Amino acid sequence: MKKLTIVIDKTLKTPLYRQIYDYIKEAIFNQDIKPDEKLPSLRSLAKNLEISITTIEQAYGQLEVEGYVYSKANSGYYVKAKLDMNPNGTRQPNLQFGDDLARSPNTYYYDSECFNFERYKKCLNRVINEYQDCLNHQSTSQGELLLRQEISRYVYQSRGVRASSDQIVIGAGTQQLATLIARILTTIDTNVFVVEDPSYIPVIDTFKNSHFSTLKVPVTKDGVAIDKLPTNIPCVLYTAPSNQFPTGAFMPIDKRIEAINWAIKNKSYIIEDDYDSELRYLSKPIPAMQGLDKHSQAIIYLGSFSSTMYQSFRISYLILPNSLLDQYNRIKDQYNQTCSKLEQLALALFMHSGDYQKGIKKMRKLYAAKLETVLAILKDYDNVTLTNRTTGIALGITIRSSKSPEQIIELAKKAKIKIRQYENNQETNYLLYYNYIPKKDINKALVTFLGHI
Repeated sequence: MKKLTIVIDKTLKTPLYRQIYDYIKEAIFNQDIKPDEKLPSLRSLAKNLEISITTIEQAYGQLEVEGYVYSKANSGYYVKAKLDMNPNGTRQPNLQFGDDLARSPNTYYYDSECFNFERYKKCLNRVINEYQDCLNHQSTSQGELLLRQEISRYVYQSRGVRASSDQIVIGAGTQQLATLIARILTTIDTNVFVVEDPSYIPVIDTFKNSHFSTLKVPVTKDGVAIDKLPTNIPCVLYTAPSNQFPTGAFMPIDKRIEAINWAIKNKSYIIEDDYDSELRYLSKPIPAMQGLDKHSQAIIYLGSFSSTMYQSFRISYLILPNSLLDQYNRIKDQYNQTCSKLEQLALALFMHSGDYQKGIKKMRKLYAAKLETVLAILKDYDNVTLTNRTTGIALGITIRSSKSPEQIIELAKKAKIKIRQYENNQETNYLLYYNYIPKKDINKALVTFLGHI
């Protein structure tokens, strides 16, 4: 082994053992010390650095605990033969907050006008400053009562949904809540999952993994084909009647009532996924199906904040009918709450202040203007056909091109545009997410993308 010259600075605030630890670890990754080579003895290194043996022992001990070195009785410390490296065999960078490396790569456009972080930050700060005692205790499995109360008020005012706070369950995303729904339904021997085709794949996978039999039913221009639903088999239908994903189909009032009557007669349940229903631009948001189900209690309602807050926000909610509350209450203590208590309380304050609702109004106006711009640009491209243009955060399109779907997706990514492919009636379709592209960049982004397909 070549001589290891460790440099320490006794004037620094960093503890001496830590300086030694950092120096040796760096030398190991740089291969200045080879695998299975012996480190300097405790006594010799302490003498050379003019510090105590205890300090050297502390540094070596930390290296051993973390797996960089190993010790041999009556022999000393040696560098481990194999260390975890990334696939290229190089050390992963040690990211620091504030460094460019610590930021996620800017793959797609993002518009800072989409969400008011300053308003939301005030709610976060208020929770930290005024409700510290609450943060010292875990959230209940059902979620924070303050947030459930705010959701109860909000969904009634905005969606016509009737629910008490006791019926609401908070969760980290639709997929997690779908797992809970599947668990509840198995307690009443309901194990057939009926789903629109096409539909949201993660929810389909969740019910498949929960050992439900899956039956796919086609989607028409006005939602799921009611006449294709099974009869005389208790089951659960998953549908998004206000903005079917991914086709954008809208289920009119008569079909909603027909679906509810089917559920009552068939002793079944309907999962109504209302994931972005607030975002309609050519008309007012349509009341939810749940509000029509006043007596039978056949609707399980799913809502999400991901489309109306910011992209990485992972709080969703579930509204159970009273007919399933007993089953839920029997199993709820088997689950831990996965949403941050800080974020739950901050969101409750955000909604209570009215800033959440104001943000949605602003978002509708902003997205409507963007949609108008996008539609005007697409008129010049004969190879692009619109399939959905009225709701949500994405535009449904088909593209006639000699390029494969994979190539088209890659071209969109190069233009910093997010698109998603899906199949409908054996035809390749795409969802073009225009909402996060700044209005001033829409023309450039679309021309860059469409000009190459």
